[in-house]
Amino acid sequence: MSMFERLGEKVERFKQEAVDAREESAEFSCRNCDTGIHHERETCPECGSSEIERVSTDPESESERDAESE
Repeated sequence: MSMFERLGEKVERFKQEAVDAREESAEFSCRNCDTGIHHERETCPECGSSEIERVSTDPESESERDAESE
């Protein structure tokens, strides 16, 4: 395997890891197709749905919301 093939594989692996990390860091999510969205939008860029919600990554705020809804 040549040096350029190995480098290409490393670049592809890095690119996939970056895409995965970006998806995990999305602030919003489409309830219709579950696409991660990084900026507040009116509609989903994938399916066009207006079912956009903020993703909560703070476990404490989730428990506070649950307590408020009871």
